[in-house]
Amino acid sequence: MIIPTDFYRRLVPMAVAILWMWFAVALAELPLRNGSVTLNIPSCTLWVFDGPTLVKAYRVAVGAKDTPTPVGRFTVLRKVVDPEADGADDSAPPLGSRWIGFLEKDGGEYGIHGIPDTSPLGQFHTRGSVQMAMKDVEEFFDYVDVGTPITITYALVQVARGNQGEILATVFPDTMGKGQPTQAQIEQLIRTQFPQARIDTHRLKQAMATPQAKPVIIGTW
Repeated sequence: MIIPTDFYRRLVPMAVAILWMWFAVALAELPLRNGSVTLNIPSCTLWVFDGPTLVKAYRVAVGAKDTPTPVGRFTVLRKVVDPEADGADDSAPPLGSRWIGFLEKDGGEYGIHGIPDTSPLGQFHTRGSVQMAMKDVEEFFDYVDVGTPITITYALVQVARGNQGEILATVFPDTMGKGQPTQAQIEQLIRTQFPQARIDTHRLKQAMATPQAKPVIIGTW
């Protein structure tokens, strides 16, 4: 094989560019400077944002009906590595390798922590804490800092735009018994996001009657 005479001359700038990109990723500023967290209880999904940009979405487990995860606006109060070694109550469920506390109440603290068994993710079974896979909570731990805002919602309907001009609605079961929004309220939500929406009211009514937690086409934008 004959190597062109300028091969190495071209190779060096390419290698430098690749190394520079690698260092840029490796040295990305963490915690996120404009980070924020949103958790929707019915979907058992936690999103991390950097400004308006979605960074990561995680599947989580949340509180049971009798011991619900609180809804509202909070901030990260503290971050703990190996929380069991930090004096946690031995009678409490294992907290995994990370703890991110966001609300102190009645002498205790609500927080986000890891679990080794991922089978409970997507379920409503905790005492109010938010559970994540161990590898996920360790990654999430680095994204946030004390003071990072956390918004926890109970939104039974999520509306999104499809790639082919369709509007997708995901309706979740009302696990906590808080009551579903009316069809008029959902249509108002859709028109807030898509003012020119053409809504198929029959499909929307069907989606509300049998919540599947899956996206359903209910119109076009």
